[in-house]
Amino acid sequence: MSRFNKEIEKFSGEITKIEVQKKRKDRINIYLDSEYAFSCHIDFIFDFKLERGLILEVSQVKHMVEMDDQRMAYLYGLRMALTRSMSIIACKRKLIQKEFSEEAAEYAVEKLVENQYLDDLRYAQNYFEMKQSIYGRFRIQQDLMRQGVDKSIVISVINENASEELELEEALKIAHKKMKLETKALDQKAFARIYGFLARKGYSAPVIRTVMDQMRSQSKAEFTNFNEFE
Repeated sequence: MSRFNKEIEKFSGEITKIEVQKKRKDRINIYLDSEYAFSCHIDFIFDFKLERGLILEVSQVKHMVEMDDQRMAYLYGLRMALTRSMSIIACKRKLIQKEFSEEAAEYAVEKLVENQYLDDLRYAQNYFEMKQSIYGRFRIQQDLMRQGVDKSIVISVINENASEELELEEALKIAHKKMKLETKALDQKAFARIYGFLARKGYSAPVIRTVMDQMRSQSKAEFTNFNEFE
């Protein structure tokens, strides 16, 4: 049911007053039998031929409120889609968090997809381009799937765009930055922390091993039993 009228089932009767809201000139308040009943978009006056003296049944009121809820959910979703990139599921979750009904949220995302404001393939491609210098492919895959993007889309985007050479290059940069932050000597524990840091960043075991081998060869510190990290 609508987030705006939790008890709308109670309302039916004769329209006794229609007033334009003071802060929202595109919305009106409807009074039934001299009691405020619900609000809706001003276009509903023409869409449903609303006027004083008209008798509304509960089913009619419920229908109008649900349509208004859908309209507002779409407009809210549109504002989100125009200001930030997001997945279809993330948009729907946000609408429900804002107390739109499941039906209104579903309607809104379907219209946003239809009008090409939401596109999971495009979102996944943009997300990968933005994050590939920060995270490894496994972390990006997990993040996208957590945001509701279908696994087949995620795998396709990663397979088409990921570069092992570039991933190794970025992992090396991150590892060297992390190494510079180590305040203690670069001993076995320091390298273990770097190894764990790269793993949390989502880099694969082969990439991490290559990075650690290069760093070990460049370091003047003596290391033993490094195989435990492999």
